[in-house]
Amino acid sequence: MTIATPAEVLMRGPQLGTMLSMILYGITCIQTFMYFQNYPDDRRRVKATVSISAVSITGLYRLTDACQVIVVWILETAHAGAAISFMDYYLIVNFSNTEVLLSVYWAMPVAFMIGFLLAFVVNTFYAWRIWLFSKNVYHAAVLMMLAFVRLGLSLTVCVYSVIYSQSWSNFRHHSGKTIIALFVLAVVDDTLTATVLAYYLHTRRSGLKRTDRLINRLLLYSVGIGALSAAGDVVETIAYFALPNSLDFLGIVLVQMKLYANSFLICLNIRNFQAGPLNDPLSYNSTIVTSSVPKFTPDGSIECGAKDVSSGNNPLSTLIEQ
Repeated sequence: MTIATPAEVLMRGPQLGTMLSMILYGITCIQTFMYFQNYPDDRRRVKATVSISAVSITGLYRLTDACQVIVVWILETAHAGAAISFMDYYLIVNFSNTEVLLSVYWAMPVAFMIGFLLAFVVNTFYAWRIWLFSKNVYHAAVLMMLAFVRLGLSLTVCVYSVIYSQSWSNFRHHSGKTIIALFVLAVVDDTLTATVLAYYLHTRRSGLKRTDRLINRLLLYSVGIGALSAAGDVVETIAYFALPNSLDFLGIVLVQMKLYANSFLICLNIRNFQAGPLNDPLSYNSTIVTSSVPKFTPDGSIECGAKDVSSGNNPLSTLIEQ
């Protein structure tokens, strides 16, 4: 029987996670490009949110149009670059150096810090949208509180990895309880966010055929990606306990971090997929309202020839356009 090397035990998970995260990074870049191409009339503050998907919420509305694409490229590439950097350091520069493999390289906590900020911004974005959508302060406040507590635990883990960087075992020993609390809170946060969003989308069905189809798609993606993120949290927890001598759980975290930006961009880009192929008349309770082809206008209303359904009656204008 072949004995596994330290590199296999420690770095196989992060290596596979980095490779898969690069694929998701490419999808994120494509989605960002599609967004700016397809929705040039969207409000500046929504575009700014896209551009700072991994920056603190305090800068949410302060970016100019010229900086948007540059910022998203810098931040997303920084996360990808940090992941590539620590894999290169462990597996290439220090090939077969067991002493180095057992320590924490600075690029690893940097990569995870960026990813945790990304999750924070996306979750607070959803909390803000849910408040606009429902005007339910309690639900939005709970989600916002969970996002802030989760961010605090995440950054605490990153700080532990710097303080106890001499060895992975030392890091796990001192940060174990914080990591477990973080995983449990992540499951609750991701599940609750997807559930509340799905609930309010479902309750705001208007009977408009075209709008309800878009709501159905948003329901599918929000519940699906929310469930996928929550499942990732559960798998991370299992891997952390089942494989105490490996870093496989970090590889799963690397992949999961890329899901947040993609779920956020899907929420915005799905409008174009719905608007394009539909040529059927807009109907209400199976009754034809107008013979002209409906379309979403830049101001958030639905234009239907002689009749116009204002954005106030369109639940998606609240969820996406504001």
